[in-house]
Amino acid sequence: MSEKTFKILLIVDNPGDARLIQEMLSGITGFQYTLEWVDSIAKGLKHLSEAHSDVVLLDLSVPDSDWHATLTHLRDRMPTMPIVVLTGAHDESLGVQAVQMDAQDYLLKDKMDSHLLVRVIRQAIEQKRMEEALRESETERKRVGEELKKSRASFYSIVEKSVDGVIVVDREGMVRFTNPALAAMFGRTREELSGELFGFPVMSGESTEIDIIRRGGKTGVGEMYVVETEWEGERAYLMTIRDISERKQMEQELEAKNREMERFTYTVSHDLRSPLDTIRGFVDLVQEDLKQNELEEAAKDLQDIDKAARKMEKLLSDTLELSRIGRIANPPEDVPFGEIVKDALEQTAAPIKSSGVEISVAEDFPTVHVDQMRIAEVLVNLIGNSIKYAGEQPTPKVEISYRVDREETVFFVKDNGIGIEKSEHEKVFELFYQVDQSGGGFGAGLAIVKRIIEVHNGRIWIESGRGKGCTVCFILPVAGEVI
Repeated sequence: MSEKTFKILLIVDNPGDARLIQEMLSGITGFQYTLEWVDSIAKGLKHLSEAHSDVVLLDLSVPDSDWHATLTHLRDRMPTMPIVVLTGAHDESLGVQAVQMDAQDYLLKDKMDSHLLVRVIRQAIEQKRMEEALRESETERKRVGEELKKSRASFYSIVEKSVDGVIVVDREGMVRFTNPALAAMFGRTREELSGELFGFPVMSGESTEIDIIRRGGKTGVGEMYVVETEWEGERAYLMTIRDISERKQMEQELEAKNREMERFTYTVSHDLRSPLDTIRGFVDLVQEDLKQNELEEAAKDLQDIDKAARKMEKLLSDTLELSRIGRIANPPEDVPFGEIVKDALEQTAAPIKSSGVEISVAEDFPTVHVDQMRIAEVLVNLIGNSIKYAGEQPTPKVEISYRVDREETVFFVKDNGIGIEKSEHEKVFELFYQVDQSGGGFGAGLAIVKRIIEVHNGRIWIESGRGKGCTVCFILPVAGEVI
């Protein structure tokens, strides 16, 4: 069966950019597409009104219209159209704003390659398809509820196949009917549920959240909608229940991410202000030195300005790196963890040799399903920290190993260095936080490490105490397992 041919509309005024995108798309084997290129917003809108497109690639620098107005216009006229915006690295913030205005994604023109371009196009189309399917599902769910009230004849044919749980209880709350989806949701059989009391408050015409108690005591969250009906000649209540446990978890994670973003924004603004204040102060000194013809002093002040500017550049670089993790990544693959350890040790060979640290590595590591380059980056960072904070230890040691805790595979990097106070175990993962200000760097390393682990659906923590060495533990998806 051949793959669907995607119809792509490219709106970009630079012929060179258009040729580059054409070359990138043509370089991917198996990706079927047709590409229509127009050089203005007006032509793009005209094309969309006359022909079907599966996705729009929109350059934010096209001069004949305000891109805010264009995005708003497209969303009003074509709410289901996937849109990917193109921008330069210096205007990356515009791409972020476009995504906030309901574009599916953005690409930096000077950073993208063929595989990234095609992957983002596919993801944008699939995301819009899923959103449309969700809207259709919600519409269908409401329609089913009304149909159930009107047509008893079609009741069984509908609810037996419904993905939502359906249950009928009488006026006393006794279960009279359940469908297969409802039984599966609660981890019970229909026979077990029949005749039981349904212990939820029922109010016709209302939607409410309920706890789902599964077999074995595990809980979930359901969204229940209630209508009054008639069952075998008596008044009863018909309820549809949708399992929204995953959605609630995602909402909680999003709320946590929003709180993290607020902390992130405050931290960035605070830490960037310091080198700015330094630059301003030394600019005043340079001006004063030049007035006094103190050229040697002015030269020293300029060196301090350059140092502060380099610090700001490093802070911005680390911040950008943290923001990119998870949005642009290599596809995960099955990799023996020992290979990743070998790669990390090769990258840190020079500091290991110069520090005299003794490295021990476990044998028979499991295979993990990860982005190999990113996890190697995690190990390089942790090994570097162990070397940096070895203290006055005469025989510094670093152990790279794993253990099994409660059926979970826990990887760890352990050292015998100065250790970390328990009160700082969480703080060290915050952006720009530094346990020891004299250790060099800017405190972004562990924040990036934490983000990489979280993108792999894992978690990371510290086991340490002051003067007792430090063990950084993390969970990764082992091949064949789900975490």
